[in-house]
Amino acid sequence: MQRIGFVIQEGFQMIGLAAQAVFEYSNRVAEKAVYEIQVLSEHGGVVRSSLGMALQTERFSGRAFDTLIFIGTEDAAPNVTPGLRKFIRRGLNLSRRVTSICTGALSWPKRACSTAAAPRRIGTTLRNCNDVSPT
Repeated sequence: MQRIGFVIQEGFQMIGLAAQAVFEYSNRVAEKAVYEIQVLSEHGGVVRSSLGMALQTERFSGRAFDTLIFIGTEDAAPNVTPGLRKFIRRGLNLSRRVTSICTGALSWPKRACSTAAAPRRIGTTLRNCNDVSPT
């Protein structure tokens, strides 16, 4: 089973969680659990979206993920705490894929590339490629 982690923090955008439906549907079509979905935050517990909705999360752990998906915040500028930076670094080294959705595509790649032990390719909208270039 592939473990998929959605990483959120206060002010996350709800649209970023819409991608969970793809994994849900894949499990349904396969008639078995192919994907295990976890919503993660640095401290675990309730995290509020930019809309004000609360979502229960699991605390970052030492578990490896096949894919980590970072969800953007309303202001497109995540607060990268030392704990989050450590989690990003670990994720880049242990996860097969690390990606982001919506405004996360504008802010996470640059932060991720600056913490990666090994170089990674990143992608975002063409209009913003220069904004996230690690060089």
